[in-house]
Amino acid sequence: MNEKKELYLEYQLLTKEVQEMENTIVNINEHIITLKNLKDNLIELKKIKKNTETLIPLGKGVFFKGSFSDANNVIMNIGANICIEKTNIEAQKTIEEQMRELLVFVDNIDKELSNSFQKLNELEERLR
Repeated sequence: MNEKKELYLEYQLLTKEVQEMENTIVNINEHIITLKNLKDNLIELKKIKKNTETLIPLGKGVFFKGSFSDANNVIMNIGANICIEKTNIEAQKTIEEQMRELLVFVDNIDKELSNSFQKLNELEERLR
């Protein structure tokens, strides 16, 4: 294969990697927003008075009526379908840590993305 074809193939592969990294960043940012909303909900939860009747979500648009009894403790999935009881504050801290880890991951992908864009520009120049 001649050099131009090899360069073009490398360019195509790198373009695909860049698209995948961009999609990963979008997905992670959506997850960070979900975690932030969850943390906000935990904060709001503490404002609800004991024995207040509320709707409890079961899934997409399905709820049941229930009575609110404890804002200080939640059951949290810690992975592999294992759930443990945590205080509201502990759950908030766990969520904050997850958000920090995701932000570091996004930062690393951003750096890699920047390097990939630079390499793409170099490949474009060589292809001309």
